[in-house]
Formats: sequence, C-alpha cells, structure tokens
Amino acid sequence: MALMRRRLGDEYRGCTMSAGRCMDLFVEEEQRSFWSPHLAVQLESDGPGSRLHGCYAPHPEVWTLFVFLCALFGAAAIGGMGWGFSQMILGSRPLGFLLTPVAVLAMAGLYMGARIGQRKTADQMVALRTPVDLLLEGIRTEG
Repeated sequence: MALMRRRLGDEYRGCTMSAGRCMDLFVEEEQRSFWSPHLAVQLESDGPGSRLHGCYAPHPEVWTLFVFLCALFGAAAIGGMGWGFSQMILGSRPLGFLLTPVAVLAMAGLYMGARIGQRKTADQMVALRTPVDLLLEGIRTEG
C-alpha cells in the first residue's frame, strides 16, 4: 500500500483517500453526479504477496438515502397489510391493503432508479478502475 500511495503522487490526489490498508477513489468533482460511484480498495497479505479487493459503491449519503427509503417502503407495505387485516376483522372495507401494492411499486421504482444510475455511470466505473490497474502494472514492473 505504501508503494501504491507513493505511485499515486499528485496525479490522483484530489480524488483519492488512503489510510492503512484501504484506499478510496472518487470521480473528479466536475464530473460527479448524484449517481457517481466510488471504488473502495483494500489490500490484504496473502502469503509472500498481497491480495487486492475492490468494491464499487454509491457515495455514503446516496446509499443511506436508498436504505432509508427501502426500509420506509417495506414498513409501509407490512403496515398496510396489518391495517387491512385489522379493517377486515372489524368488518369494514379493508382499504389498508391498498398501501401494500403502492409501497411495493415504490420499491420497484427505487430498484429501477438504481439500475438506471448504474448504466449512466458505467464509464465512471471504468475510469475509477484505470488508475488502480496502472498502479498495479507499475508495481509489477518495479518489483
């Protein structure tokens, strides 16, 4: 990791954070959008060499919003079912059941939005991986 940090130099300084065995690469500020991913890379010892693990993910604030909305719509779906059963037991029209399909449709909309965001930023994922590939190629030639 020290060798990777040294090779990063000033070229990627504005869009990279590194601490310990971890490194995060971000899309440059001018190209960043709501859907822009970041690449989290972690280095582990593996016998005489090292193993590199990488994971593409949305920025934490986007991921938090996504998880919150999924939990909210999931709770609304379950609550709608409970409300509908309560109305049915009491002998009134079970309109609470209508909340469940609306919440499920909202969750499907979230899923579709995530898929669209992934397609829109596929080129940014390649751009994030390129510096890591170049760093590793440079380390192979040095070592």
